Amino acid sequence: MRETVLSISRQNDIGKIFRIIRQYSQNLGAARYSYHFTPIFESQTSASTFFNTEGFSPQWVVLYQDETFRSCDPVPEYVMARAEPVLWAQAASAILAKGPNEKVREFFRESQKHGLEHGISIPSFGPRNRHAYTAFGFDNPVDSIDDERCIELSTIMQTAHLRISALLDKRAGPVTLSAREKEVLERISQGKSNAEIAEMLGISSDTVTTYVRRVFTKLDANDRVGAAIKALRLGLIRL
Repeated sequence: MRETVLSISRQNDIGKIFRIIRQYSQNLGAARYSYHFTPIFESQTSASTFFNTEGFSPQWVVLYQDETFRSCDPVPEYVMARAEPVLWAQAASAILAKGPNEKVREFFRESQKHGLEHGISIPSFGPRNRHAYTAFGFDNPVDSIDDERCIELSTIMQTAHLRISALLDKRAGPVTLSAREKEVLERISQGKSNAEIAEMLGISSDTVTTYVRRVFTKLDANDRVGAAIKALRLGLIRL
């Protein structure tokens, strides 16, 4: 773990940080993960929250991208309030015991339908109330929060979040995007491919590629994830 922490702390590419997280968590048996980078003073499920996901089914990703459905997810708020890692099963049990409304119950029913029963949720804290929430899902039960895997993932995510926050501060500066560049960037942030963006905007894929390159250059970003997070940090887009 020490080598991974050092690698993350030295990275200057946000996309590479996510790739390190994905590989490390897979080595620990995590089948999927979701990182929610939260705008200052907003919730982890708000419309403005950027989330990077890997390993979840396309059906679940589409469902969770819906702002109405995502706003019914009670787990991130519960975990952030506790300020400590929590097993999914424990969070669900505690929340359901309080008699939540039907929308929250429906959220848990849908998550079970998609096989999202075993996992751990981790809060990460950054400067100026810039916090993050990460969920790691496993195919097999996680019996205890003291499981060594949970401890390692919590350490890795706090390191990663602090590094991401530092990189965003380092790169922050005045950026001006054209109306079309903002449209392309918004769809990049929604996880759309160049081909999908071209179809949505009624332009060619080559033209979209040109806009993507311009956006990356203006934001000093090397990949789609880094561009989306920086744009969110600068208030250039709202998701």
